[in-house]
Amino acid sequence: MVAALGGAPGAGLRLTGRMASMGMKADAVMMDVLRKSNAAEHARRSKPLQVAQAAQRRAEALAQAQEEAQKQAMKIPAASIRP
Repeated sequence: MVAALGGAPGAGLRLTGRMASMGMKADAVMMDVLRKSNAAEHARRSKPLQVAQAAQRRAEALAQAQEEAQKQAMKIPAASIRP
């Protein structure tokens, strides 16, 4: 659920663990051992993918900014052209 809302997949596991260790009464679905291990594995595997996706977005933004800067540099202001 936390991952579906845009958070880190491991955040829900850590939060559930902290709540249980503190004896908090909360409306949470407790996972059995298999589901918990699957969620932990998913969190472990998804982190490198998230890092790679963020790097790709940064590279694309940089390329776009460089392209825009190059376009701006090639424009000759009308005031600098003398008849």
